[in-house]
Amino acid sequence: AVATHADPVAFVVLHDGRAVSGEPVAVALCGATGEPVVVPVDDARLRALVPLLQDDTRPKTAYDAKACMVQLSRRGITLRGVDMDVRLASFLIDPNRLINEHHNLHALAKMFLQRTLPQLKDVTGSGKEEQALAALPVDAVATYAAELVTAVRDLRAPLATELSARGQTAVQTDVDLPLSRVLAGVELAGICVDAAELKAIGTELAGRRAAVEATVVGLAGRAFNLGSPKQLGEVLFDELKLPVLKRTKSGYSTDADVLERLADAHPIAHELLEYRRLDKLINTYTDVLQREVSPHTGRIHATFQQTVGVTGRLITMDPDLQRTPIRTAEGQRIREAFVAEQRPGRTPMVIVDADWSQIELRLLAHFSQDPLLVASFHEHADVHRRTAARIFHKPEHEVTASERNMGKTVNFSTIYGQGASALARILSIPPKEAQQLIDAYFVSYAGVRAFLDRCIVDADAQGYAQTLLGRRRIIPELASKGSADRSFGERSIPGMYDVPTLGINYRLSDINSAIGRKQIERLGEILD
Repeated sequence: AVATHADPVAFVVLHDGRAVSGEPVAVALCGATGEPVVVPVDDARLRALVPLLQDDTRPKTAYDAKACMVQLSRRGITLRGVDMDVRLASFLIDPNRLINEHHNLHALAKMFLQRTLPQLKDVTGSGKEEQALAALPVDAVATYAAELVTAVRDLRAPLATELSARGQTAVQTDVDLPLSRVLAGVELAGICVDAAELKAIGTELAGRRAAVEATVVGLAGRAFNLGSPKQLGEVLFDELKLPVLKRTKSGYSTDADVLERLADAHPIAHELLEYRRLDKLINTYTDVLQREVSPHTGRIHATFQQTVGVTGRLITMDPDLQRTPIRTAEGQRIREAFVAEQRPGRTPMVIVDADWSQIELRLLAHFSQDPLLVASFHEHADVHRRTAARIFHKPEHEVTASERNMGKTVNFSTIYGQGASALARILSIPPKEAQQLIDAYFVSYAGVRAFLDRCIVDADAQGYAQTLLGRRRIIPELASKGSADRSFGERSIPGMYDVPTLGINYRLSDINSAIGRKQIERLGEILD
């Protein structure tokens, strides 16, 4: 029945585990009217649905279309025609509203439909009693799936209305839904890693961690659990009599700030910092990355989240590849374990890392039209050296490397609204001197100051900041009577205009320029 008319079709794909690695269990569909249809993926009737699922002229409503594409691809089905993703729609309407729930279907149903959906654990059980969806009776899965797909269908109308009212329909249609198709392909492809190298790095780091732990125990005079803040506090402050710098509700604080301040007082603090650094590398990277290597593909298949960062920035999860360290020797070794897959008889492959030169500052020049900043890029000048020359009042050819780095820091700190105190900490200079650098910057770049002020005025009047393509970030802190909350809101505004939302690591199409298109075309030629 759902395949015989042109009304939108709602659907969900149930699967065990994560979308990118779990197995699909059933597909549920629901037309604008009538009862839902639930088909197990191993049922021959699923093949009868393929023409509908692959028909790009038939409008479809999904929850998390990217996950659905990934799951159906695993069964050889290319999903087409999705023109509404209720999860993406909710995020575009107001990213902040359900951000803690990641705009999940249960939260959407409760907010927009005043409906409570059954939880997965209500069907599968939990703890020792938990069963896989695939192991449950078909009727139990069908009942659960029917409730979910009916909610997806019923969410389409209210969310479409709100999308239109907020001016976000085109952002979903032209940006987020096409991006979800690209990301589905990226998740399925994954990235190849040298598993043997990861294991070797992990073994080496574990050995170094054990040696540091032995040193800490020797300095403490007894064995204790280094991962226990309570036991560590007892050793540092009760037994070694180090000064108590900070307390928590449960006792002594032993956070990184405290240990760094204690490093000159006792060598144990330095060793504890090293222990934590190595422990984080092992637990966050080498161990996790090894566990995430697919036994079927030999690759890591991370999940790309579109509804987690309130600015619209992509977040990788399971594992989080974006935060793999780069500034340390160990971090660089871990990154080197990501390799290009080599296939016999094929041209050798390489990994291409493409970046844009000074993209944030180029965007700032575009938005502010500051004459000096615009001229710096037209003249292919070293923009950081030029800024340093202005704030230190000297010719560009006399700017030292240290001064250029300070100019670079000032350039970026102004974009993100950092004040004198924050800049002083970064540069290790007195706050008064940091304020003088900021003042000198805005004397030279008066157009930037005017742009930032204009952003705050506009966002204050509208309640949101908006990008070139119309994506909005609601900033409720602007309405706060508290100065700290309001200052945070004001600092959030310029960030909506930089790379996380408009930029290359999120979507190339937002940079609408001839230069951008030529670089993209050139990158395509290289990849071809």
